[in-house]
Amino acid sequence: MAEKYNYLTYQGHPLVCRGNTMIYGNIADPYYVQFTVQGVDKIESAAISGNIQIALMQGMRVLKTAEREGMYNAMDIAEFWLKDAMEE
Repeated sequence: MAEKYNYLTYQGHPLVCRGNTMIYGNIADPYYVQFTVQGVDKIESAAISGNIQIALMQGMRVLKTAEREGMYNAMDIAEFWLKDAMEE
C-alpha cells in the first residue's frame, strides 16, 4: 500500500524542501516553481534566507527565472507565475 504524506502547503500547493532547494507545486503537474536559496543571513541565532533564485519549470525545462531578496518576495512572484501558468 502506498504511503500518504502530509506536506506543508501554501495557497493550496505543496511546498517541499531539501537542502537549499524548495519545490512549490506538484512536480506531476505541468508547471511548478523551484527555489534555490543563494545565501543565508544570521540574525542572532536564527538563519534567514537572503537571495533566492526562482524558476518556473515545465518538467525539466526552465520557462522563467528571477531573483528576489527574502522568501516572502520569492513566494509572491512564484504564486503569481504558477497561477498564471496553470490558467493557460
